[in-house]
Amino acid sequence: MLSKIEASRSAVFTNLTPIVAVIAGVVFRDEPFYWFQAVGGVMILIGVWGTNYFSQGDKVKNSQMNLDDSVEL
Repeated sequence: MLSKIEASRSAVFTNLTPIVAVIAGVVFRDEPFYWFQAVGGVMILIGVWGTNYFSQGDKVKNSQMNLDDSVEL
């Protein structure tokens, strides 16, 4: 997986662990599901999405900077 995506971007997906844990608890252990768990899950998903979405702009900026550096040589 690291050959396809940067380590810093793939590390963001470890934040999905609590979502998987809550789903597993509800499904396999019949634990109750509360509204604040849903709110927290949505916040986590927005954070993971935002981190990956907005880091794409940095990648474009960095590649443009590298192209500008190579032109000066």
